[in-house]
Amino acid sequence: IAGKEKELLELCGRDNRLDLTENIQNFIQFGINLNAKDDGGRNALHLMCQNYSSPKLTDVIQLLIENKTDVNAKDNDGLNAIHFLCRYHSSQNLIKAIQILIRFGIDAKATTNDGSNALHYLCRYNASQNLNDAIKIFTKLGLDLMTEDNDGWDALFYLRNKDKKEMNIWFDRDAILGQGGFGTVSQGKFGGREVAVKRVELRHVDKREEDAMLKLEHPNIVQLLHFEKDNDFMYYALELCVASLDQLFLKSDNPKKYDGRMPRQIVVFSQLASGLEHIHSKKLIHRDINPKNILIMKSPGKIEEIILKWSDFGLAKSVNEKGLHSWSGVK
Repeated sequence: IAGKEKELLELCGRDNRLDLTENIQNFIQFGINLNAKDDGGRNALHLMCQNYSSPKLTDVIQLLIENKTDVNAKDNDGLNAIHFLCRYHSSQNLIKAIQILIRFGIDAKATTNDGSNALHYLCRYNASQNLNDAIKIFTKLGLDLMTEDNDGWDALFYLRNKDKKEMNIWFDRDAILGQGGFGTVSQGKFGGREVAVKRVELRHVDKREEDAMLKLEHPNIVQLLHFEKDNDFMYYALELCVASLDQLFLKSDNPKKYDGRMPRQIVVFSQLASGLEHIHSKKLIHRDINPKNILIMKSPGKIEEIILKWSDFGLAKSVNEKGLHSWSGVK
């Protein structure tokens, strides 16, 4: 970037409550390229919509566009000026600024590289008192609150979840590994690691299963890596396995059949016995031993080891010092 262009971008990149119209007019008189971009692909208009909190915001937007700033320019992530405005600007100027950008021909329906549109940004981040009025502007233009971004979330979802804490567990709603009466297991990520994410409605959370998994740490038991909740669900990040043991015995034409490597039978039984021994050492009994609850995992690394792991402790019960437990429920 040439010297004056760099100065302009630095000026626009600072949060400034002063009237910058005269400063920007001075830059324009130098004949500089108002469409110059920083390393993130942002031009002066982007930076103003992101950072400028002065009541003069609308005057500056109009000044830049009237002097041939590309109103539809996008940064490296696919954001145009209206995305920056909806993401970062919550002042009384929000409505007027949106209207000016639309009047000058910005593509108000444009989506970013991750599939987000202006409504996603408004509903996910913006705390303006005029939020409802801003949403109405975009819905009248034809944007739909139910349109999903690339992660599968719509604007209404973000609006409902705006005040919830940032979640550490992410899951792909389309990559379902299993489904039960009270929850689903999907493929996801936790801390950069591929995991299985079990999502359960809070009213159906089984404290017994949670307590059991917190007690257990063994190579032949599926490890609970992390758990957290929002206002509606509990999320469990678990070790990701490739199949359950029952899939080994499916017919060859079944697409769910596991046809990968398996250890020798003596190794399989040894692993399962070791896992059960650990469960019993913690004064727990599983109470639902069947192939569906034995998972097959491939260890990471060059030497791919197949490891059998016990899972699903929803029916587990603790025993007292005499080895006794109550017999309510499944017998």
